[in-house]
This record gives sequence, structure tokens and C-alpha cells, in this order.
Amino acid sequence: MRPNPDYSMADEAEVADLLREYPWCAIVLHVPGRGIVASHYPVLVDEQADVLTVFGHVGKSPTKISTNSASRNSP
Repeated sequence: MRPNPDYSMADEAEVADLLREYPWCAIVLHVPGRGIVASHYPVLVDEQADVLTVFGHVGKSPTKISTNSASRNSP
């Protein structure tokens, strides 16, 4: 992916506002034999931190999520 300065955000307050309004992130991996796999996760901005800090939760390791189709369908 090439960075596009048209969409660059350097102001942490502006990034935090964007995350509060759209609280999702994507983890994107390249998995041999499967190609690119993306998973979306909810995130929260840590309002107590001195610098921009984002919390999220992944129930299983990204490797298990993206490489083992059985693990995606089991609890």
C-alpha cells in the first residue's frame, strides 16, 4: 500500500475524534495459500492516556483466525 498524503492525519485529537465516530479497525494479513485476509474489530479510545491509545480485543490469534477455517467457526 502506498501512503496517500490526501488522507494523512497527523493531529492525534483529530484521529481520536475519527475513532470515536467510527470505532472499528481492520487487521489485514497475507496468508500463504489463501491470499489477503481481513478481519474487522471494534476499538475504543483510552480517554485517560496522555497520548493516543486505542484498545481492542481479538478473541484468537490472527494466525488461528486466518489460517485455520475450522477455528473461525468454533467458539
